[in-house]
Amino acid sequence: MLEVIRNADVEVKLDFLQAAGAFQLTLIIDGRFVHQFPVEAKESQMCMSTEASVIQAHFNGGTYVFFDGQMVDYRGSEYRGFVHSETGVSELSDRIGVKRYSDIKVTGDKFHEGVNERSQQSRRSIFNRYRGFGSNGIFLGGEAESFQMEVESLGEGGAFENRLIYRWSPFSDKITTSLEVMRLICSNGMVANAPLVTYAVPLINDWERNLSITATQLKPRFNSLLNDRFKDMRSTRASVRQAMDANSLLLARAEDKNIDPTEASKLNSMAYQVSPELHLHKYYKEDLFGDKKAAESFGSHLTQFDVYNILTEASSHYGEQEESDRTIQRFLNAMVFDSNNKKQSLTIEMPESADSDHRRAFFGSSK
Repeated sequence: MLEVIRNADVEVKLDFLQAAGAFQLTLIIDGRFVHQFPVEAKESQMCMSTEASVIQAHFNGGTYVFFDGQMVDYRGSEYRGFVHSETGVSELSDRIGVKRYSDIKVTGDKFHEGVNERSQQSRRSIFNRYRGFGSNGIFLGGEAESFQMEVESLGEGGAFENRLIYRWSPFSDKITTSLEVMRLICSNGMVANAPLVTYAVPLINDWERNLSITATQLKPRFNSLLNDRFKDMRSTRASVRQAMDANSLLLARAEDKNIDPTEASKLNSMAYQVSPELHLHKYYKEDLFGDKKAAESFGSHLTQFDVYNILTEASSHYGEQEESDRTIQRFLNAMVFDSNNKKQSLTIEMPESADSDHRRAFFGSSK
C-alpha cells in the first residue's frame, strides 16, 4: 500500500558512528515509520556541517511517501511544489503501478547460467536494479509491451527487445518515459535515458489515452534511431578516450568489496581486453594515454559496438552495484546518443582486436 504523509510530525535522531567517523541520520515519521539513511547518503553527510535545529526544521513538516512501511521519496518542509492528491496517487498506483524489484523474477540466459550459481540465483537484471529507489528497490512506474528490433548488420546477434518504461512521482504532474534495450542473444541491457529518448507526458484529462498514443508514435521512432546507431557503431572505431574510460569503469566495478571473486576475475579480463595502453603501445606514443583531450581524436583497437557490448555485459551480469550501474549507463547513453560520437576518429593502420566480433554473444565467448 502506498501512503503519502503531508505536514508530517518528524523526530530527528543523529548518531555518531566512531568506526565510520560520521553521523547517521534517522527519521521517525508520525511515530509510525522509521527511516535510517546510510552514512554515505547526503542527508547523513549534511549532519557534519549543519546544526541539529536546522536539520529538524528541514524534515519536520515535510511530505513523505511510503510503500509497505518503507520510504520511497520525500520533500522537506521548504518544498512548495506540486503534490498529487490522495485520489491522484491512488489512480497512478493502480493504473501505472508500484513494484518492488526483488519481487520480479528474472530468468537467466544460456550464456551465463553456469558462470556463478550463487550470483545467478540472487541476481536481478540491470533494468530492475536501475528502476529501484536506493536500497529499498521500490519502483513507481510500469512497463509498456515490448517491441522487437532487428539490426541486420549484426547478423543473428542483431535481435533486440525494447520496452518503454513509465515512471511517475507524487511530486510531478507528468509521467516520464524512458527506453530499455536488451540484446536477446546474451540478455545484455542498456537503460536509454538520454534527453533524445526521454519524454514527459502531462497528466491532464484522458492521460491514459495520451500515453497510449505517445507509445505508438515512439516505438518505430526509437527502433529506427537505434538501428541506424548500432549499424554505425559496428563500423566506427571507439576513440582511445572511450576505451580508456571503459577500462576504468570495469576495473572500478571489479574492485568492489562485495563482488564475488569469480565475477571480479571476469571483469578484470574484460578490462584487459579493453585497455588501450596494453594493446596500442606499438602504435601510439605513451604521451597520448595521459592526454584525455587528444585521446578523443584517435581510434582504438575496438569498435564502438565492442565497447557497448562489453559494458552492457559487465553491468548486466557481473556484480550488483547501484553507483557503478548508473555510471556505466551514463557512459553508454553518451556513447550511443551524443552527436559527438558521429565524428570519425583518426585511426592509423592497425588491425581490430581479435576479440572484436559482433557475432559473439558476449565478450570473451568463443566464435
